[in-house]
Amino acid sequence: MNPMHTVPTIDDNGFYLWESRAIMQYLVDQYGKDDSLSPTVPKLAAIVNQQLYFDACTLNARLYEYMLPIMMRSAKPNMEVHAKVEEALGVFDTILSKNKWAAGDNLTIADFALMSTVSTLEAIMFDIKKYPNVENWLNSCKRDVTHFEETIQKGSDWIHDYLNEILRKITQYHRTKQEVILGNCIETDTVVPIFTKTTKIGGKMNPVDVYFFPASPPSRAVILLAKFLGLIINAKVTNIMAGEQMTPEFLKMNPMHTVPVIDDNGFHLFESRAIMQYLVDQYATDDSLAPKEPKLAARVNERLYFDSGTLSSQMQAYMFPVFKGGQPNNEAHDKILNALQVFDKMLENNTWAAGDKLTIADFSLVATISTLEAIKFDITIYPNVHRWYEACKKEMTDYEESNQKGATMLGGFYASKLKN
Repeated sequence: MNPMHTVPTIDDNGFYLWESRAIMQYLVDQYGKDDSLSPTVPKLAAIVNQQLYFDACTLNARLYEYMLPIMMRSAKPNMEVHAKVEEALGVFDTILSKNKWAAGDNLTIADFALMSTVSTLEAIMFDIKKYPNVENWLNSCKRDVTHFEETIQKGSDWIHDYLNEILRKITQYHRTKQEVILGNCIETDTVVPIFTKTTKIGGKMNPVDVYFFPASPPSRAVILLAKFLGLIINAKVTNIMAGEQMTPEFLKMNPMHTVPVIDDNGFHLFESRAIMQYLVDQYATDDSLAPKEPKLAARVNERLYFDSGTLSSQMQAYMFPVFKGGQPNNEAHDKILNALQVFDKMLENNTWAAGDKLTIADFSLVATISTLEAIKFDITIYPNVHRWYEACKKEMTDYEESNQKGATMLGGFYASKLKN
């Protein structure tokens, strides 16, 4: 049912699906009375997806980075990670400053994902009262979401008790002073720019501004898809090494100060996978790259979350210590090898990542796989991945310019930082 051996997993009369956010999307698509929990209007859907990926790649990822070492290895709380959790809560507070719910005026699946994360943070003694918009939103969730106490709060309380027991065993550490989480879901990369000026791409519609860093895998995925769609893109290099992502103008578009970000005539969106879904929903001539049929859409989402939450996130964990002057993370290295084996198994009976047709999942995953190859992971030992990877190079428009150059640049920068 699930080669990642994770929960939750569903079996809907023989249709197996894992990755919780993909499952929620599928349940609404297949069984919801209407689309209010997961809107189909492209801009509304894009904001929901942005918040889902914000949870998966940032807030929830940092929660796990903080919590799992304590639970699995009885490690003391990490104050650096604790601070990053609080940073992410601050971003969420900013997001909620203009919204009643996570993605706007209506309750959506983004709220269900985020309330699980935030209630857990509250249970392990993060002070949610420091973030008034988050506190008000969480109180609304507790009041308005059916069976919140039974389905969310009891599990959070169990984690509280379990974590507290471990902390009592390993230290006299006072729980009101706990510590912080990881960094971004590598929507930014510390590499030298390939381009130095705005570049116009494509030939359909009014231009969409894309703020990006050329060697960033998520940036490359968006540019690669835009070229495949034949869109006009004003590709604006954002030099994160010079701090251009921290300007007031950029932070207004994206409080997470990550790339890529798009500005579609005043509609701002971050999180690369949400951007790709939006570009297809808004501008593609059909839905083949992001199908609407619930089971097909669910499989695409499952693969996107596999990339964001497993393959890409472990790649970041492996590389980032090198960029900071250290050595590669050996534990992450082993997890990458395991994830590549899982991906190889997924592709056993599929031409593309999510089935027989090219989808946005392939664009996301090829940016990750090409980066792994550039930092010397041997892709050829995974025959199905290698076959798929070669097909991507042939099928995707302007692959060399849009993706390979950036991957090669990032690999070269990584090699230059690697200590012997």
